Amino acid sequence: MDIRATRFTVKIFGEGLTEWYYFDKLRSKRLFSFALDPGFPTKSRSSYKKRLPLIDKELAKPADERANLLVLITDLDNIVNDPSQYKEYQKDKERYEAQGVVFIESHPCIELWFMYHFDSRYEKTNFATYDEIKDPLRKHLPGYDKSKAYYTGNVTFRNAIIESYSLRANAACMAEASRRYPAAYGEISNHTNLHQLVVFLHMMQFCYTLADYLRSIVHSSFSVEPDVKNLEKINICVNGNFLISLKAERGEITCKAGTEPVSVPLGFDFRDCSAELNGFFKTLATTVSYIVAQNLQ
Repeated sequence: MDIRATRFTVKIFGEGLTEWYYFDKLRSKRLFSFALDPGFPTKSRSSYKKRLPLIDKELAKPADERANLLVLITDLDNIVNDPSQYKEYQKDKERYEAQGVVFIESHPCIELWFMYHFDSRYEKTNFATYDEIKDPLRKHLPGYDKSKAYYTGNVTFRNAIIESYSLRANAACMAEASRRYPAAYGEISNHTNLHQLVVFLHMMQFCYTLADYLRSIVHSSFSVEPDVKNLEKINICVNGNFLISLKAERGEITCKAGTEPVSVPLGFDFRDCSAELNGFFKTLATTVSYIVAQNLQ
């Protein structure tokens, strides 16, 4: 019997080589389900405008053929340094957000997200360009370079940025803090919301894992559907009935089903389930059994 969760499709439009490698590595290592567009980039940097025709093509598809979530990832350093370009970007952003496209932004660049993996507490920074953040980042990632050779072969980058759940959760907390302190007039204040997309991917992965768990406990056919509210919240329904809500908070996934919420770490594995979580998920299985029984009456 097939009771897997309905697949929620995500398409990510990256700006350059760094974004492509980062998300491609996450996809292969963490088994995340999403598509990257375009394919392997030929240049390390490019304008977000080159991605808009690809997004237009996706938006032109019938609703049932289009990805459920379209995401544009861009660095803001070059954009905010040019007032006319920044004004044009804001207009483009408003137009595409009205069509449901999610903008993931980093100022100055995605390397700020990498830096946040290592920060022990949040402090405002004012890097204006990639060149300014590069040397501080190299204190944690020696020899860091925007190149295929680095991203595919550097062990430190792989272990810290791709493999470590704890460092990723730490980066999410730092990134969330960066969104709370907008720049004063004339000030450069670095920020990123990349954590929202990364934790969302973890929540979707957990949704599918939970569906498999419930299938192993409840031996009846039922559907499991994710009802995505935004990047920070997902309601999971069984046969159209609300079961549990997932919310991204403080670098973790908070699960709530009408009782006290429980926290699930990024990269959660049911094989390492604590007694508290084990009891929580067994209660969910009991609820699913009740829903199934009600539908059979």
